[in-house]
Amino acid sequence: MRTMNILDITGGIPAYRGRIRGFLEKLTSERRYFASLTFDMVVNSDLLIVAEEEGGIAGMAGVNRKYGIVRNYIVLKKEVQGKGVGEKLLLRLIAECRKRHHLIMCVVGENNAPSRVLHLRAGAVEAGRRNRHDYLFIPLSRRGVLFAAAFRVAFRGYAVFKKWAMKKGN
Repeated sequence: MRTMNILDITGGIPAYRGRIRGFLEKLTSERRYFASLTFDMVVNSDLLIVAEEEGGIAGMAGVNRKYGIVRNYIVLKKEVQGKGVGEKLLLRLIAECRKRHHLIMCVVGENNAPSRVLHLRAGAVEAGRRNRHDYLFIPLSRRGVLFAAAFRVAFRGYAVFKKWAMKKGN
């Protein structure tokens, strides 16, 4: 495998804008796992880690906030999938997030088993499933463990309510 550098470029995103756009535009089959990820979303990330190789960006991981919850994403070129790059990115992302957050939410599509396994190996706990997505949480502190437990309870309540509503025909 070629030399791979894992870099936190959060403070230097403007200098990487062209490379980020080029990386996202070159993705083809990989797009099915993260169709909602946009260029603006990436360049406005609260934290952005890239895996850089000689030919440019091989992958990236970042976090954004949605409704006050820190959500992560990992994007890899097809050529580097299954070679440990995603794991390196995720572990670096977790290390950086541990300094400023309590919890990371991971939304993984039901057809993306490798990502699900990666997050679970990194310490994520399952909260539940909704709209063909698994919701996983990586607690980063004691408070994060409590938040993750609360989300698990909320997802169970949602599942019970949904089942009840379907029985009632609502």
